[in-house]
Amino acid sequence: MNLQRSLFALTATAVALGAAPDARAFSIGGHLNETEFHNSGHEIALSAESRIGLPGYGEFELDIHGINDNGGFYNLDQDQFDWVSGEAVDFSLNFNSTAQLLTYTVGGVDLFANTVENAFSDLFVRTATRKAGSSMVVNNLKIKDGSTGGAFVDIAETAEFACTVAEECDSFWESSQYLHIDDVVGDFTLTGQSIMSWSPDNVPTRSQLAYQIKLIAGEAEAPTPTTAAIPEPTSAAAIAVIGGSLALWKRRRQA
Repeated sequence: MNLQRSLFALTATAVALGAAPDARAFSIGGHLNETEFHNSGHEIALSAESRIGLPGYGEFELDIHGINDNGGFYNLDQDQFDWVSGEAVDFSLNFNSTAQLLTYTVGGVDLFANTVENAFSDLFVRTATRKAGSSMVVNNLKIKDGSTGGAFVDIAETAEFACTVAEECDSFWESSQYLHIDDVVGDFTLTGQSIMSWSPDNVPTRSQLAYQIKLIAGEAEAPTPTTAAIPEPTSAAAIAVIGGSLALWKRRRQA
């Protein structure tokens, strides 16, 4: 019985030594301004957007849109939403690669879009404001994807942009910030909160106060398996011990 327990322990040791999984998680590519993003050469496949819109005029405040060849965009789905200055609103963006379906949920409102892409490797969270006295914050970000084992992982970064005086945000090229989330693997869900704030004396409209999650098509490199065909020296030694012990055990059983 003692020998059997010893063999079990040696087997577990050999398995542990020979199999060291290497799960490659997403990474944070840092913060970019508008110019840096455009110079990066990333091509946007789709964007999920929340904007202040134009309350009372039936315009959309939420959308999932694609990009035309001429630079314009077209909405795949859209809806209305009543924002409150300074109020935190939960959102989530989910991608199901099997169904090729993107689901964007903001404060309980669901938007859906079928995609031609079956993988997205990069996400850019863009915050923008073009009115003095307003700010756009996206925080409490978490993500789970094919590398996190089904668990949400905190993104210890915030995407935000504030405009205190008009000169700081008059230019399109100076009125936004991007948070880059890189190496996304397979199906993913991104969650977080957004806070739009503005001055009642200078209320922004349409896309003058907004955030977007821009998706870049592509597939992150799959993790490289570390279980080699040839065992590591420590594994080989353990396996040799197991083989010898098994032979000895069999001889004793037959005696």
